[in-house]
Amino acid sequence: MNYSRTLIIGITLVLLFSRPAESIDHNTEPTFQFLSSDEDTNVLFGDIITITCSIHKLPHSKPMMWLNNSQVFAMNANIFSEDERISITEDIQDDTRTYILTIINSKLNDEGVYECQIPGTSQSQKHTVIVNIAPSVELTEPSTSFLAREVGENVSLTCVAEGKPQPTVQWTRQDSSLPGDVGNIYVGETLELTSLRPDDGGLYECLAYNEWGSAAEVVELHVMYAPSVTLVEEIIHTGPGEQAEIACKFTGKPTPEVQWSRHADEGVKADGANIRISTVTVGGGVVSTLRIQRLTDADLGSYRCMGTNDRGTAIAEAKLSALPHSVSVVSAAEAHYSDQYTLQWQTVSIPSLIEFTLQVNERNESGDFEHGSNIIPAEKHEKNSVLPHHYTIEGLRPNATYVVKLRGRNAYGESDTANFIFRTPEEENVAPPPTTQDKRTTNKITEKYQPPRHLQVSDGNSAQLISSCHSVFIFVLIIGYVLDTIHC
Repeated sequence: MNYSRTLIIGITLVLLFSRPAESIDHNTEPTFQFLSSDEDTNVLFGDIITITCSIHKLPHSKPMMWLNNSQVFAMNANIFSEDERISITEDIQDDTRTYILTIINSKLNDEGVYECQIPGTSQSQKHTVIVNIAPSVELTEPSTSFLAREVGENVSLTCVAEGKPQPTVQWTRQDSSLPGDVGNIYVGETLELTSLRPDDGGLYECLAYNEWGSAAEVVELHVMYAPSVTLVEEIIHTGPGEQAEIACKFTGKPTPEVQWSRHADEGVKADGANIRISTVTVGGGVVSTLRIQRLTDADLGSYRCMGTNDRGTAIAEAKLSALPHSVSVVSAAEAHYSDQYTLQWQTVSIPSLIEFTLQVNERNESGDFEHGSNIIPAEKHEKNSVLPHHYTIEGLRPNATYVVKLRGRNAYGESDTANFIFRTPEEENVAPPPTTQDKRTTNKITEKYQPPRHLQVSDGNSAQLISSCHSVFIFVLIIGYVLDTIHC
């Protein structure tokens, strides 16, 4: 502010306040009044401050004085400050004068109490201006957005926020909860992570916020550790002519590099035609898949997948097998009859099944005693279909426990043995004679001792034999009668 402007302000104020005291009648209410009211104004740093003062019936001889924190800075629309951000407009309509104070690009030092005052009177209007600042945030630990630590280490994540009002600071983890018992949100500038685990890696966000905005910084934490591997399927049941896949899922930081090999460390390489190897990123790890388009007998056997990074190596072994799947027994564990039990099961085999080996033991307090065994021919089935079977075990005793061992066989060998336990009723409940013939027969049966402790097939073979003999006998009688008639 220059000296001439200061002189003008001084002379104006002297003239305004130099009236004799006796000329002011404090008991007489002025005829003018403010139409606008006191108010608080909140603005964001950099925004525009607008203050309006409207006065009704103010004589033209009386000016309106502007004060900021009790300091005069304008008279009517005349500004004494050299701050180019400040402007005042005047609008006179009839008996009303309206002044609008505008401050652009608001700053913190623009805060305070702004007053519209009529000199020589007690009439004034006050506006309180508050300048707010949206949050800003800065990472201080670590100083960069990328952080690598070893498994078992401790780490501190710290960010500092500024703003007005003072922002609230919180930490979250994208797509997951925070480690430990913290939950989803931690409020505070510093987040402490102790004894890091492999799955503690991820994106950690520091968010600062107040009612005027928010700001965030993200730390990408990598927990470094040696590879580990899991097999999607350890034994893949398949057969010649089929397509087969072996998949290994690796985790580790840095991301492991994967290699495939056969037994005797024979390397497996993709040829683009029959053998293909693919690796994709899935859920924080990598899945490597070995695919053979059309199997031959030479492709059957064990395969190894090996993942390596600078922290170590992990190896898993899977097997392509043409053996039948394990038998799955689906019948109930409680027999309906006391003297026989119908065993029901199902299995899958890519190569055709040949037969099943069945062994039944009776169990008591002294141990297991063989009840009998049998070879059961397999029925023909479509490739990859689930084939149901059933077999009736006879010669059982009431209130007894029996242990079944059952396995299937195809041209490549036998499946794993399925173990199953069933019980007969306590009270004797003998099965009625069979009314239908089971067309599945056995080609071998082994009995350790005489009935009732034995295995039989309820297939009606004896009934078929008797029926056949009876038919031949009748046929012979008819032929004899015909010959006798011709002879006569």
